[in-house]
Amino acid sequence: MVVLDQAFEAGEVDLHRIKYVFLKVCKETLNGSVAIILYLANEELKGGKDVLGQSRVLQWLYFAHNHLLHYAHHGMNFPQLKDALKALDKHLLNNTYLATERATVGDLAVLSALKNVKEAVNELRCVKRWCTTLAAHPIGKQVYN
Repeated sequence: MVVLDQAFEAGEVDLHRIKYVFLKVCKETLNGSVAIILYLANEELKGGKDVLGQSRVLQWLYFAHNHLLHYAHHGMNFPQLKDALKALDKHLLNNTYLATERATVGDLAVLSALKNVKEAVNELRCVKRWCTTLAAHPIGKQVYN
């Protein structure tokens, strides 16, 4: 566990042999990466004031968690991972970023999840372009490099 300051602690907890991240904020505890990301991100990274944009960000956060991270540890031979990467490439054919016209935590979560399957990224033209774009972005540099 890490004590960030008097009001914050962060770490991992094993629950039924599965590791979960947590963040203690004063007397409250947030469990899971999606909840923590949404708590820590600023308004722009959460999709701005537009509810549809915010919903799209949430969609991509869950895509990263449920479709990329979940299957990436099985390797590229897992059909669900291949299907998820193809869907991502298709979405990026006509979009610079995933959820809005700017980089969001949805982009960062997917980018982070792709670190486990970098060899597959090189085979997907649109995903490769998107990764290059995000890796050059000030906040993306911290995630992908």
